[in-house]
Amino acid sequence: FFFFKQKTAYEVAQRLVGSEMCIRDRYQRRVHGMSFIVVKYGYKHKMLFGTNCTFAPLIDAMRETICKSIFEILTGKEKEFTTKQKELNAAINNDKQALDKLTQAEEKPPEDPKESKEGEGKKDDKKEDKKETKKEEKKEAKKEEKKEVKKEAKKEAKKEAKKEVKKEAKAKGKEDKKGPAAGEEPEELSAEEKLVKEKEDLEARIVKNKADLEIVLNKVKAIKETVKKYNAAEMYPKVIDLLDINGERKFIATKKDSYANTYLPDKAGFDIVEIVTPPDGGDEEIKKLEIDGICIRTIDEEKTFVPEPEADKGKGKAPPAKGKKKQSHTYQIIK
Repeated sequence: FFFFKQKTAYEVAQRLVGSEMCIRDRYQRRVHGMSFIVVKYGYKHKMLFGTNCTFAPLIDAMRETICKSIFEILTGKEKEFTTKQKELNAAINNDKQALDKLTQAEEKPPEDPKESKEGEGKKDDKKEDKKETKKEEKKEAKKEEKKEVKKEAKKEAKKEAKKEVKKEAKAKGKEDKKGPAAGEEPEELSAEEKLVKEKEDLEARIVKNKADLEIVLNKVKAIKETVKKYNAAEMYPKVIDLLDINGERKFIATKKDSYANTYLPDKAGFDIVEIVTPPDGGDEEIKKLEIDGICIRTIDEEKTFVPEPEADKGKGKAPPAKGKKKQSHTYQIIK
């Protein structure tokens, strides 16, 4: 038999090295709680980042993760709006073709079956055929006149009936404002009226789709201009920083060796920004890593969108004077 002494937790901890120490530290963080911040970017997008580390890896993680996220959001929207662009173009072309057919049908005179029969007989019988056709035309004209008279009479009778029904409904207080009165049949449209209505519907749909297409084209153009900045790691912002809710910079690039949770309050929200230094050495420019709403909003949202007042746009963008950097408050984590 062989006996092995079971080592105590203290003895095991003394011999932990490398990845084993990471496992131990990770366990301790889980026990004591993980500190994190909420970083706002893009178009109302948010991402959580742990702050139980120094600023150096946190800065790299925020830059790479958020820039990749913005790139994926933009490419997804570009694909969505490009597909919508194709759909609208196809719908407009189909409606135009249908409208052209209706216009041609409206302008084309009705075919006369008698005309197709003319000239079938011999040349000697042309005069007799003309006389017969004239007689038939007169008969047909009389028949049409009678039909028109009957139609007018029916229409007048219907109008009178409608008036009587409405009068009775008003007298009883039961008139239906939303639809036809009781016992009243919906009036049927003639072939010409149906044609006119169909043309109007097509024209209205073409106008709407053209307006939507213009919005989509503007969106695709804005996305293509924005996505260039996040196309590759070489294009990512070189210097980034965080702005608190008051618009004050945290100057995280100057604290790379310090632990983030000692300077950034737990569960606090920050805007991530790019710091751009002009070549001539002028004042630094602060740009939020955000996406213009035109790249994200739907067509219907774009139609009702109201821009924010100009006074709110410049908030938090004024850099502090040189040599007077305002340091943020230090928050000590109590264990």
